[in-house]
Amino acid sequence: MIKNLLGSTCSKAHIKDSQLVLSLTDAVTPVIWIINLREHPSLLLKVESSDDGFFVLQKVTSNGTTITTEDLGYYTKKGPAIRAMEKATQAVGGDRKTFVQYIWCGLKIVTVIAALAFFTSGTKSLPSLSSFSFSPSQFIESLTSSDAPAPETEKAPQPQQQETTTKTEPSQDMKAVGVPLSADAFLKRRSGRLF
Repeated sequence: MIKNLLGSTCSKAHIKDSQLVLSLTDAVTPVIWIINLREHPSLLLKVESSDDGFFVLQKVTSNGTTITTEDLGYYTKKGPAIRAMEKATQAVGGDRKTFVQYIWCGLKIVTVIAALAFFTSGTKSLPSLSSFSFSPSQFIESLTSSDAPAPETEKAPQPQQQETTTKTEPSQDMKAVGVPLSADAFLKRRSGRLF
């Protein structure tokens, strides 16, 4: 059998130019198959046990009138044959692990951006969840501005301005759908009303 750099053998599958490249290195006879997915739009893989004790990975295709079965690889154990079939299925259908890795990477990026926004804001305490708002333009402005944090005297009037704007009757823009609003401002605006 062919061994990879780590010393283990495993089947691999990936899509390249609308072709399924299936490398069965852990089969009894290692083989690489290239299956054109345009020629075989209805492709089915299955594992069958043979009379001589092998487990056979088979490709089943149909052109509408006939069904063709072709043996791809022979295995001594059922587990590696099923893993090879799963790898090919994941390659054709899209790998779920890759999707989860993208989500995890996105969460890491959001965490880093939020941490950078907090540390570049110049505040000494953690913001409350109800008053935390962040926009990419603010983040870019904070990166392009001077590295020295702003004095605390400039930051103090800002919460008072927010309170005065929320105590007055909301303007037509505030009643529009999709306008960002803090939770405190929303609750103050909606207090006393049922709906």
